[in-house]
Amino acid sequence: MLDRAEDLGQGYDRVRLRVSVGGRQRVVFAYLARHEAIRDGLRPFDWYLEYVQRGARHHGLTGRYLQRLQREVSVRDWSSARRRFNRRVLLSGAPPYRRQ
Repeated sequence: MLDRAEDLGQGYDRVRLRVSVGGRQRVVFAYLARHEAIRDGLRPFDWYLEYVQRGARHHGLTGRYLQRLQREVSVRDWSSARRRFNRRVLLSGAPPYRRQ
């Protein structure tokens, strides 16, 4: 479901990474933008940035990374249906489970 939500294969690839969290090594998966999908000035939708910020806080990220997320500039989603759906999910506190 997450692969579909993140448009796997359509601008993003899923990669396996080894990271250190709290002094422990973990294997994680992340979505990495393909080179051709990266554009200068491209900004996240406001609701998407809020998901990322909440996730960072939920997982205990602090310091410069969280500060950078808080300074990130977002844009209003042009799709009113997608914007309303994601605002409802954010207000409910439930994880997103489908795309609009």
